[in-house]
Amino acid sequence: MERLIVWKWATAMLVVATVGCGATRSSGCPAAPTKGPSFQTVRRDETYPVVAATFVDFRAAAQIAAPFRVSMGDGLYATGRTISEFCVYYTTVVSDVDCRVDSVTVVVSIGVTLPSWRIPVQVGDLDLLNYRKYLAALALHEEGHVRIAQSFGAKLRSALETVAAPTCSEVLARAHGRVLSARQQVARAYVVYDELTRHGRQQHVVDIDSLPKTLLGSD
Repeated sequence: MERLIVWKWATAMLVVATVGCGATRSSGCPAAPTKGPSFQTVRRDETYPVVAATFVDFRAAAQIAAPFRVSMGDGLYATGRTISEFCVYYTTVVSDVDCRVDSVTVVVSIGVTLPSWRIPVQVGDLDLLNYRKYLAALALHEEGHVRIAQSFGAKLRSALETVAAPTCSEVLARAHGRVLSARQQVARAYVVYDELTRHGRQQHVVDIDSLPKTLLGSD
């Protein structure tokens, strides 16, 4: 006997908890996983418009125009955001001995939001250069959040493969606990990452290709 259980648990960085969106909605989980790998990533990249005459004005205006409001300290507010969800799909198999997970697929659904400057015709070359550097640095910082979510998603998939219990209701409870634990670990890792990099203002202190193992949840 098999049953298909679909879970959609939201995992969000500090931004989401603060503005009250993303943490409870299921914005990116498909109704069923696509055929293929048992660990998948679905990514959505979005932008919000910023109107400003100069690059200096853009940096101030982006903090106001952002569809989220999160303080970075020193009177500054975040202009980029990453939201991630763990979408867990698995089947259980019942035997005379127990109920256990038979197959599992984890889809990490990620949404990245960045500002987009409505560049005036008369803007100077230096302003354009500074804007491109700023946007590249911000995108690099958000990529760190993406890598963290992907790492914990892969670890979650491995953890769910071994879930077994006398009854399927107990399997559900145990799997639920592992999903919730992964969600909490990602939230903590996001906070630590932002503290280490000061929300990207000191991004150079972290190499996203070799983030600390404890931050990524690696053994």
